[in-house]
Amino acid sequence: MLTRLPTPSPGAQAEALIEEARQRRRRRWLATGAVISASLLVVTAAVLAVVLGSPAHAPRDRLPASRSHLAAAPMPSQIVVWTDYFRIEVLSARTGRVIRTLATNVAEIRGLPDLTASASGTLFFDDVAGTHERILSVPLAGGPETAVAQHASEPAVSPDGRLLAYVANTDGSSAPEAIVVRDLVTGAERRWAFPWQGLDIAALSWSPNDRSLSFTEDSPAAGVFWVGAPSWVLDTSLPGGSLASARPIPLHGRLSWAGYLTARTGVAVLEGPNRTALFLVDVATGRVIRPLTSLPEELNAGNANIGPAETVQVDPTGRYLLISAAGPTGHGEVYRWTLGMRHPARIVSGVVKAIWAGVGQR
Repeated sequence: MLTRLPTPSPGAQAEALIEEARQRRRRRWLATGAVISASLLVVTAAVLAVVLGSPAHAPRDRLPASRSHLAAAPMPSQIVVWTDYFRIEVLSARTGRVIRTLATNVAEIRGLPDLTASASGTLFFDDVAGTHERILSVPLAGGPETAVAQHASEPAVSPDGRLLAYVANTDGSSAPEAIVVRDLVTGAERRWAFPWQGLDIAALSWSPNDRSLSFTEDSPAAGVFWVGAPSWVLDTSLPGGSLASARPIPLHGRLSWAGYLTARTGVAVLEGPNRTALFLVDVATGRVIRPLTSLPEELNAGNANIGPAETVQVDPTGRYLLISAAGPTGHGEVYRWTLGMRHPARIVSGVVKAIWAGVGQR
């Protein structure tokens, strides 16, 4: 049964939510009995030995030829964040300076709110309305909020800005959860649903060609944690129907899916106590292509069952990443990373989730 969030001050609410997330992380490692070496090099070597296999058979990262200009592609100048005081704000991507506040008292029932921004300048996010979830929109330049969908969450705008995907039937009682894709120009909708109730959908991520949509299956069963949670790819060019038509992303070992990078590759995460590594993987085979980067802390997962859902955000060029980490106190901090950099650069603390402003979520 869904319950309404408490109504103390935003600061008290933030403390409770962050502490709950930290407790979930502690229970997760105790319950699974995870024993991971303090040296990420040892962990990475073990994972690569399993998933890469013979270098001669490892797939190559085939970036489209049209992206040869990426070295000169400018980094987006702004990001949109959800802070530990339940605000949605626009910040400078370089300095973390607050430019404007778009919404306040924003929360979500089963985790952290999801943010997605279209190239046309509209932000979509999920929020609580009484005892159910809903999706709202607001101009990135500031303005009034508009209701988009009820009993819905996890909005994700396609890179071309035309399609809005979200999870419907989140009340947990009326019907199995479903993925809805709405054409924002014509209003037409298509729907894919699980054949039975009890399975949750998380972490919607669009491929750069606007055709495929990945998602992670979040099992609500007690003691089932995100390590090994199955992730899937849905072909949204097909008519709606059953989510049984989605194909699995066959990741190996303790890797967890974090979203698309190119149409054929994505980012996978290997997370251990106080250490996280990001890898480039082949979507079709699940094979690791190469390591990307690492940071000395855990990601800021809002739900212990789904892990790094939406903690890694990619800009339209596939060159710049935003990484949402837990931070030393658990109140969140955001890093940016560019292909070719050795380590991510910290932008701001006190921020729990972040996306690039004015671009479709990937």
